[in-house]
Amino acid sequence: MSQDESNVLEKALGNDFDPKDEDLLDLLSYFKCYKSPTKTNIFNIVHELAHQELVQKPLYIVDCLAPILNRMRVYTPFQTMGDLRKLYNEKKPTAKSVINLLSTNPTPEAEQNSLEDFKRFVQSLNGSDLGDFLQFLTGSNIILCKTITVTFTTLEGKSRWPIVHTCGPSLELPSTYQCYNELAEEFTALLNAKDSCSFNII
Repeated sequence: MSQDESNVLEKALGNDFDPKDEDLLDLLSYFKCYKSPTKTNIFNIVHELAHQELVQKPLYIVDCLAPILNRMRVYTPFQTMGDLRKLYNEKKPTAKSVINLLSTNPTPEAEQNSLEDFKRFVQSLNGSDLGDFLQFLTGSNIILCKTITVTFTTLEGKSRWPIVHTCGPSLELPSTYQCYNELAEEFTALLNAKDSCSFNII
């Protein structure tokens, strides 16, 4: 419910109730309520609408999904609510869990430095930014893979660019960054680009 709609309801439930208030009548019709509101029944109307939106509609979805979800209870993650919460927490990305997915073997010092700066950049992310970054790397904003393979390139100048293969998933990380700020600036610009997650290799 928007702030304007909330204000209309607050007014109706307060001392300024007006049975001919067009905003109130529009709001009630939006929720398919065609009872004529009065000072004595407005509370009951709002209560019925709340029950409809918060209980009845979600219950319909639950009833539709129940047969499917019941068949999944043979799997450990779906047997109890505790198991389901554990699965959710395991799939929810954190900086530490994303870093633990990285599989690589940097040899030259430049590769080691780029990897450490990359890990530092991941640690700087949180919330939706981390989910967006994981989606950029793997195609999903939750953890669905066991590893992210990291290899290194020696591209420089305008041709220097991290390359991601979400089907792997794998990351080709340039080892030519001079400092952390260069890497962070490049990855931030990449994540902010609208077409950064588009498929562009054929």
